[in-house]
Amino acid sequence: MPPPETKDYRQGVFINCPYDKDYIPLLRAVLFAVIRLGYRPETAAERLDCKEVRLDKIAGLIPLCRFGFHDLSRNRASKAGEYYRMNMPFELGIDWAWECYARKSVEYGKGLPKKFLIVESTGRSAKAAISDLDGSDFQVHDDSPEELITVVRDFFYEYRHGDGRDDYPDGHDIWREYNEFLADLQFTKDGRMRKQAELDRMIIAEFCDKVREWIGTRSKAG
Repeated sequence: MPPPETKDYRQGVFINCPYDKDYIPLLRAVLFAVIRLGYRPETAAERLDCKEVRLDKIAGLIPLCRFGFHDLSRNRASKAGEYYRMNMPFELGIDWAWECYARKSVEYGKGLPKKFLIVESTGRSAKAAISDLDGSDFQVHDDSPEELITVVRDFFYEYRHGDGRDDYPDGHDIWREYNEFLADLQFTKDGRMRKQAELDRMIIAEFCDKVREWIGTRSKAG
C-alpha cells in the first residue's frame, strides 16, 4: 500500500508516547510544537469511542501520517515489581513495518516516504533495551518540555527549509509562545479562571483545538 497522496498525509504526525500523568507536560509541549509548525498530530488516545479497539485505532492512524514521533523513555521499570512499558516499542514496530511494506509497492515512489523522530529521556537507554535499533539516531530530551520542543522543531526544520519561508521559528520562539498559550489557557472566553483540576483533565482533542484556536487568533492579530 503506498502512502496516501493527500495533503493530510504530508501533514500527519503519528504520536507514540506514554499517556501517564507524569508525561502530560511533555505530550502537551509536543502537540503544541507540531501544530505550531503546521502539522497535524494524531494519537490513538484522542478518540474516546470505546467500541474502537486501541490496536485498530493505531493501525488506522499510521497510514495517514508521513511522520512518526516515538518516545521510548519508558523502557525500564521505575521500582521493584513494576513492569516496563512495551506499548511504545510495539507501536514503533507497527509504524516501521508499515513503511517497509509500503516501500515494496510499485506506486510508492508517487508518495512521500515516512520519516521517524525517535526520542528518549536519557541517552542510549532505549538502544540497550532494543538492540535492533542500535545504529539509529535518537534524540534526548532529559524530561524537559522546553528541550523536547526544540528537538521537534529541529526535526521538522529539514522538511520546511528551502520552501521559501524565512520566518521559521526557532525552539526558543516556540517555547515562549507555548508559555504564553498556557497562561491564556487558564482563562475561559468569558474571563473565568479555570481550576487546575479542569486543566489537568482536559482531553487531547480539546487541548489541540485550543492550540489551533489560539494560533489562529494570534495570526489574525499579527
